[in-house]
Amino acid sequence: KDKKRASVFSVMLPEPLPDRQTGRLLESLRHLKLSPRAIFVNRILTEKESRGCPRCSLARSWQLATLSHLRADKLTHYAVPDFAGQISGGAGLRRLTKQLWQIQ
Repeated sequence: KDKKRASVFSVMLPEPLPDRQTGRLLESLRHLKLSPRAIFVNRILTEKESRGCPRCSLARSWQLATLSHLRADKLTHYAVPDFAGQISGGAGLRRLTKQLWQIQ
C-alpha cells in the first residue's frame, strides 16, 4: 500500500497463452488496487537469432503478434532478449540490463 516502499512488476512470455494469463493477473491486481510499474517481456527472439531457422522465425512472428497487443494497456514494457544460459549474480544482472530495451 505504500508506493514509496513497494512496487509491483510483472514478467511474461511473448506468447498467446501467457499474454492472456498476464491480462488476468493485471485485472486481479486492479481489483486489489495495485498497479504494476512495468511489465518485463522475457525471452524475446531477435531477427538475427531467427534468421535461417524456420522454427525460430515462426516463433518470432508469434512473439511480434503478441507484442503488438501490449501497447493498448498504457503500461511500460521492457523487452528481455532470449539469453543462452542462466542469468545470475552481479555479472549476469549487468549483462541483462545492458540488453534490456523499452518497447515503444
